[in-house]
Amino acid sequence: MQEEGGQGEPLLASRAGAAAAMDDADRAGSVFPWMTAMGFAFLTFNSAMAVNRSNGDRATIAFVVVSYESLITLFLCLRWFERLPPGSATRGKLKAAAWVLTTVLAVISSFKVAGIMPVPVQLLVWGMAVATVVGGSYAFFVYWKKRKGQTERGFVLASLRSQSPEAEHAHDLRDAAWSGARLVVDSGATRHAVGNIWLLEGFQPYSPPLVATLADGSYLRILGTGRIQRGNFSIPNVSLVEGVHDGLISTPQLDTDHGLISCFGNGICRIMETDGTEVGGAILEGDGSYVLRFLNVAGPAQGQ
Repeated sequence: MQEEGGQGEPLLASRAGAAAAMDDADRAGSVFPWMTAMGFAFLTFNSAMAVNRSNGDRATIAFVVVSYESLITLFLCLRWFERLPPGSATRGKLKAAAWVLTTVLAVISSFKVAGIMPVPVQLLVWGMAVATVVGGSYAFFVYWKKRKGQTERGFVLASLRSQSPEAEHAHDLRDAAWSGARLVVDSGATRHAVGNIWLLEGFQPYSPPLVATLADGSYLRILGTGRIQRGNFSIPNVSLVEGVHDGLISTPQLDTDHGLISCFGNGICRIMETDGTEVGGAILEGDGSYVLRFLNVAGPAQGQ
Protein backbone atom coordinates (compact mmCIF):
# COMPACT_ATOMS: atom_id res chain seq x y z
CA MET A 1 0.00 0.00 0.00
CA GLN A 2 1.18 3.49 -0.81
CA GLU A 3 0.73 6.49 1.44
CA GLU A 4 -0.56 9.87 0.28
CA GLY A 5 2.18 11.62 -1.64
CA GLY A 6 3.69 8.46 -3.00
CA GLN A 7 5.72 7.65 0.09
CA GLY A 8 6.13 3.97 0.85
CA GLU A 9 8.39 1.37 2.37
CA PRO A 10 11.63 1.07 0.37
CA LEU A 11 11.25 -2.16 -1.57
CA LEU A 12 14.85 -2.42 -2.72
CA ALA A 13 16.69 -0.52 -0.04
CA SER A 14 19.46 -3.11 0.05
CA ARG A 15 20.13 -2.46 -3.63
CA ALA A 16 21.07 1.10 -2.73
CA GLY A 17 23.20 -0.29 0.08
CA ALA A 18 24.88 -2.65 -2.37
CA ALA A 19 25.58 0.24 -4.73
CA ALA A 20 27.04 2.23 -1.85
CA ALA A 21 29.17 -0.75 -0.89
CA MET A 22 30.45 -0.99 -4.46
CA ASP A 23 31.28 2.73 -4.40
CA ASP A 24 33.14 2.24 -1.12
CA ALA A 25 35.00 -0.70 -2.63
CA ASP A 26 35.97 1.41 -5.64
CA ARG A 27 37.21 4.18 -3.36
CA ALA A 28 39.12 1.65 -1.30
CA GLY A 29 40.58 0.27 -4.50
CA SER A 30 41.83 3.74 -5.41
CA VAL A 31 44.49 3.38 -2.69
CA PHE A 32 47.75 2.21 -4.24
CA PRO A 33 47.64 -1.64 -4.32
CA TRP A 34 50.97 -2.43 -2.69
CA MET A 35 50.46 -6.19 -2.57
CA THR A 36 49.58 -6.29 -6.26
CA ALA A 37 52.58 -4.13 -7.12
CA MET A 38 54.86 -6.40 -5.09
CA GLY A 39 53.46 -9.44 -6.87
CA PHE A 40 54.09 -7.87 -10.26
CA ALA A 41 57.60 -6.86 -9.21
CA PHE A 42 58.38 -10.39 -7.99
CA LEU A 43 57.04 -11.95 -11.19
CA THR A 44 58.94 -9.47 -13.36
CA PHE A 45 62.19 -10.00 -11.44
CA ASN A 46 62.00 -13.79 -11.67
CA SER A 47 61.12 -13.66 -15.36
CA ALA A 48 64.07 -11.36 -16.03
CA MET A 49 66.39 -13.69 -14.08
CA ALA A 50 65.11 -16.69 -16.04
CA VAL A 51 65.82 -14.92 -19.33
CA ASN A 52 69.27 -13.89 -18.10
CA ARG A 53 70.12 -17.48 -17.15
CA SER A 54 68.84 -18.93 -20.41
CA ASN A 55 72.21 -18.31 -22.12
CA GLY A 56 70.39 -17.09 -25.21
CA ASP A 57 68.28 -20.25 -25.64
CA ARG A 58 65.36 -19.03 -27.76
CA ALA A 59 62.96 -21.75 -26.63
CA THR A 60 63.52 -20.88 -22.97
CA ILE A 61 63.18 -17.15 -23.62
CA ALA A 62 59.96 -17.70 -25.58
CA PHE A 63 58.57 -19.84 -22.76
CA VAL A 64 59.34 -17.20 -20.13
CA VAL A 65 57.98 -14.30 -22.21
CA VAL A 66 54.74 -16.08 -23.16
CA SER A 67 54.17 -17.23 -19.56
CA TYR A 68 54.80 -13.73 -18.22
CA GLU A 69 52.49 -12.01 -20.70
CA SER A 70 49.77 -14.64 -20.23
CA LEU A 71 49.83 -14.30 -16.44
CA ILE A 72 49.68 -10.51 -16.58
CA THR A 73 46.83 -10.55 -19.10
CA LEU A 74 44.92 -13.18 -17.11
CA PHE A 75 45.19 -11.08 -13.96
CA LEU A 76 43.90 -7.98 -15.77
CA CYS A 77 40.99 -9.94 -17.26
CA LEU A 78 39.98 -11.26 -13.84
CA ARG A 79 40.15 -7.80 -12.28
CA TRP A 80 38.02 -6.39 -15.10
CA PHE A 81 35.55 -9.27 -14.77
CA GLU A 82 35.11 -8.63 -11.02
CA ARG A 83 34.22 -4.97 -11.64
CA LEU A 84 31.56 -5.66 -14.27
CA PRO A 85 27.88 -5.75 -13.22
CA PRO A 86 25.92 -9.01 -13.54
CA GLY A 87 24.40 -9.47 -16.96
CA SER A 88 27.11 -7.54 -18.80
CA ALA A 89 27.85 -8.95 -22.26
CA THR A 90 31.55 -8.24 -21.69
CA ARG A 91 31.63 -10.93 -18.99
CA GLY A 92 31.19 -13.67 -21.59
CA LYS A 93 34.08 -12.31 -23.66
CA LEU A 94 36.31 -12.14 -20.60
CA LYS A 95 35.45 -15.75 -19.72
CA ALA A 96 36.56 -16.82 -23.19
CA ALA A 97 39.78 -14.82 -22.86
CA ALA A 98 40.49 -16.34 -19.42
CA TRP A 99 39.95 -19.86 -20.80
CA VAL A 100 42.33 -19.22 -23.72
CA LEU A 101 45.01 -17.85 -21.40
CA THR A 102 44.74 -20.72 -18.90
CA THR A 103 44.87 -23.18 -21.80
CA VAL A 104 48.05 -21.56 -23.13
CA LEU A 105 49.66 -21.67 -19.68
CA ALA A 106 48.67 -25.32 -19.14
CA VAL A 107 49.99 -26.43 -22.55
CA ILE A 108 53.34 -24.63 -22.46
CA SER A 109 53.99 -25.62 -18.83
CA SER A 110 53.20 -29.27 -19.59
CA PHE A 111 55.43 -29.18 -22.66
CA LYS A 112 58.29 -27.72 -20.62
CA VAL A 113 57.96 -30.16 -17.72
CA ALA A 114 57.22 -33.28 -19.76
CA GLY A 115 60.39 -32.81 -21.79
CA ILE A 116 62.59 -33.73 -18.84
CA MET A 117 60.42 -36.51 -17.40
CA PRO A 118 60.19 -40.26 -18.11
CA VAL A 119 57.36 -41.45 -20.34
CA PRO A 120 54.93 -42.50 -17.54
CA VAL A 121 55.28 -39.09 -15.90
CA GLN A 122 54.90 -37.38 -19.28
CA LEU A 123 51.58 -39.17 -19.80
CA LEU A 124 50.45 -38.09 -16.33
CA VAL A 125 51.46 -34.47 -16.94
CA TRP A 126 49.69 -34.28 -20.30
CA GLY A 127 46.64 -36.02 -18.85
CA MET A 128 46.42 -33.36 -16.14
CA ALA A 129 46.82 -30.63 -18.76
CA VAL A 130 44.00 -32.05 -20.89
CA ALA A 131 41.79 -32.39 -17.81
CA THR A 132 42.48 -28.76 -16.91
CA VAL A 133 41.62 -27.51 -20.40
CA VAL A 134 38.46 -29.63 -20.73
CA GLY A 135 37.33 -28.84 -17.18
CA GLY A 136 37.88 -25.13 -17.73
CA SER A 137 35.96 -25.25 -21.00
CA TYR A 138 33.01 -26.95 -19.29
CA ALA A 139 33.03 -24.59 -16.32
CA PHE A 140 33.37 -21.43 -18.43
CA PHE A 141 30.94 -22.25 -21.23
CA VAL A 142 28.79 -25.40 -20.99
CA TYR A 143 27.83 -25.21 -17.30
CA TRP A 144 27.40 -21.43 -17.36
CA LYS A 145 25.13 -21.49 -20.43
CA LYS A 146 23.14 -24.45 -19.05
CA ARG A 147 22.64 -22.67 -15.74
CA LYS A 148 21.67 -19.45 -17.49
CA GLY A 149 19.17 -21.28 -19.70
CA GLN A 150 17.64 -23.12 -16.73
CA THR A 151 17.35 -19.84 -14.83
CA GLU A 152 15.63 -18.10 -17.73
CA ARG A 153 13.23 -21.02 -18.18
CA GLY A 154 12.49 -20.84 -14.47
CA PHE A 155 11.58 -17.17 -14.83
CA VAL A 156 9.22 -17.95 -17.70
CA LEU A 157 7.54 -20.88 -15.92
CA ALA A 158 7.09 -18.84 -12.76
CA SER A 159 5.48 -16.07 -14.79
CA LEU A 160 3.17 -18.52 -16.55
CA ARG A 161 2.07 -20.06 -13.26
CA SER A 162 1.26 -16.61 -11.91
CA GLN A 163 -1.25 -15.91 -14.70
CA SER A 164 -5.00 -16.48 -14.47
CA PRO A 165 -6.54 -19.47 -16.37
CA GLU A 166 -7.67 -17.09 -19.13
CA ALA A 167 -4.13 -15.76 -19.51
CA GLU A 168 -2.64 -19.26 -19.73
CA HIS A 169 -4.67 -19.86 -22.88
CA ALA A 170 -4.08 -16.43 -24.40
CA HIS A 171 -2.20 -16.28 -27.68
CA ASP A 172 -0.19 -13.27 -26.59
CA LEU A 173 1.35 -13.68 -23.16
CA ARG A 174 2.45 -10.07 -23.10
CA ASP A 175 -1.11 -8.89 -23.67
CA ALA A 176 -2.23 -11.19 -20.87
CA ALA A 177 0.42 -9.79 -18.53
CA TRP A 178 -0.49 -6.20 -19.30
CA SER A 179 -4.23 -6.82 -18.94
CA GLY A 180 -3.97 -6.75 -15.14
CA ALA A 181 -0.79 -4.75 -14.66
CA ARG A 182 -0.45 -1.48 -12.75
CA LEU A 183 2.63 0.74 -12.63
CA VAL A 184 2.74 2.64 -9.35
CA VAL A 185 4.86 5.76 -8.90
CA ASP A 186 6.77 5.25 -5.65
CA SER A 187 9.10 7.75 -3.98
CA GLY A 188 10.16 5.12 -1.43
CA ALA A 189 11.48 2.49 -3.86
CA THR A 190 15.13 2.75 -4.79
CA ARG A 191 14.75 1.02 -8.18
CA HIS A 192 12.05 0.43 -10.79
CA ALA A 193 10.69 -3.09 -10.27
CA VAL A 194 8.15 -5.50 -11.78
CA GLY A 195 7.34 -9.09 -10.85
CA ASN A 196 6.37 -10.43 -14.29
CA ILE A 197 8.97 -11.06 -16.98
CA TRP A 198 6.38 -10.56 -19.73
CA LEU A 199 6.21 -6.86 -18.89
CA LEU A 200 9.83 -6.41 -19.96
CA GLU A 201 11.58 -6.16 -23.31
CA GLY A 202 15.24 -7.07 -23.79
CA PHE A 203 15.45 -8.91 -20.48
CA GLN A 204 19.00 -9.66 -19.27
CA PRO A 205 19.21 -12.06 -16.29
CA TYR A 206 21.68 -11.70 -13.46
CA SER A 207 23.81 -14.78 -12.86
CA PRO A 208 23.58 -15.31 -9.98
CA PRO A 209 20.56 -13.20 -9.02
CA LEU A 210 21.03 -10.33 -6.57
CA VAL A 211 19.25 -10.32 -3.21
CA ALA A 212 17.26 -7.48 -1.66
CA THR A 213 16.50 -7.34 2.08
CA LEU A 214 13.19 -5.84 3.18
CA ALA A 215 12.59 -3.87 6.38
CA ASP A 216 11.04 -6.94 8.04
CA GLY A 217 14.18 -8.99 7.36
CA SER A 218 12.72 -11.04 4.51
CA TYR A 219 14.47 -11.44 1.17
CA LEU A 220 13.56 -10.97 -2.47
CA ARG A 221 15.63 -12.02 -5.46
CA ILE A 222 16.47 -9.45 -8.14
CA LEU A 223 16.55 -11.62 -11.25
CA GLY A 224 17.67 -9.19 -13.94
CA THR A 225 16.78 -6.01 -15.82
CA GLY A 226 14.91 -5.01 -18.95
CA ARG A 227 12.87 -2.20 -20.46
CA ILE A 228 9.16 -1.44 -20.31
CA GLN A 229 8.10 -0.57 -23.85
CA ARG A 230 4.34 -0.62 -24.26
CA GLY A 231 1.76 1.91 -25.42
CA ASN A 232 2.19 5.07 -23.34
CA PHE A 233 5.17 3.65 -21.43
CA SER A 234 8.86 3.73 -22.34
CA ILE A 235 10.99 3.12 -19.24
CA PRO A 236 14.57 1.75 -19.26
CA ASN A 237 16.47 -0.10 -16.53
CA VAL A 238 13.57 -1.88 -14.83
CA SER A 239 14.45 -4.73 -12.43
CA LEU A 240 12.62 -8.09 -12.37
CA VAL A 241 12.01 -8.87 -8.69
CA GLU A 242 10.35 -11.96 -7.28
CA GLY A 243 7.20 -11.30 -5.27
CA VAL A 244 6.41 -7.85 -6.65
CA HIS A 245 2.70 -7.53 -7.48
CA ASP A 246 2.28 -3.99 -8.80
CA GLY A 247 5.06 -2.56 -10.92
CA LEU A 248 6.98 0.14 -9.06
CA ILE A 249 8.39 3.21 -10.80
CA SER A 250 10.99 4.79 -8.53
CA THR A 251 11.07 8.60 -8.47
CA PRO A 252 14.62 8.54 -6.97
CA GLN A 253 15.81 6.50 -9.97
CA LEU A 254 14.07 8.86 -12.40
CA ASP A 255 15.90 11.72 -10.71
CA THR A 256 19.29 9.99 -10.48
CA ASP A 257 19.36 8.38 -13.94
CA HIS A 258 17.54 11.00 -15.99
CA GLY A 259 17.28 14.22 -13.98
CA LEU A 260 13.47 14.08 -13.95
CA ILE A 261 11.39 15.91 -11.34
CA SER A 262 8.31 14.31 -9.75
CA CYS A 263 5.69 16.64 -8.25
CA PHE A 264 2.80 15.29 -6.12
CA GLY A 265 -0.32 17.33 -5.39
CA ASN A 266 -4.13 17.38 -5.67
CA GLY A 267 -4.22 13.66 -6.38
CA ILE A 268 -1.88 13.94 -9.37
CA CYS A 269 1.79 13.19 -9.89
CA ARG A 270 3.52 15.05 -12.70
CA ILE A 271 6.90 13.85 -13.94
CA MET A 272 8.81 16.60 -15.74
CA GLU A 273 12.14 17.49 -17.24
CA THR A 274 14.05 20.40 -15.72
CA ASP A 275 12.62 22.78 -18.34
CA GLY A 276 9.06 21.88 -17.30
CA THR A 277 8.31 19.50 -20.18
CA GLU A 278 5.90 16.88 -18.85
CA VAL A 279 6.97 13.34 -19.75
CA GLY A 280 4.81 11.35 -17.34
CA GLY A 281 1.77 11.46 -15.13
CA ALA A 282 -0.02 9.40 -12.48
CA ILE A 283 -3.43 9.54 -10.76
CA LEU A 284 -4.08 8.86 -7.07
CA GLU A 285 -6.40 5.87 -6.67
CA GLY A 286 -8.53 4.76 -3.73
CA ASP A 287 -5.85 2.57 -2.16
CA GLY A 288 -3.43 5.49 -1.90
CA SER A 289 -1.33 4.47 -4.91
CA TYR A 290 -0.33 6.85 -7.68
CA VAL A 291 -0.98 4.72 -10.77
CA LEU A 292 0.99 5.74 -13.83
CA ARG A 293 -0.95 6.76 -16.94
CA PHE A 294 1.96 7.59 -19.22
CA LEU A 295 5.74 7.92 -19.01
CA ASN A 296 8.25 8.33 -21.81
CA VAL A 297 11.82 8.25 -20.53
CA ALA A 298 14.66 8.73 -22.98
CA GLY A 299 17.53 6.35 -22.39
CA PRO A 300 19.25 3.12 -23.46
CA ALA A 301 17.24 -0.08 -23.63
CA GLN A 302 19.37 -1.64 -20.92
CA GLY A 303 21.63 -0.45 -18.14
CA GLN A 304 24.99 -2.21 -17.90
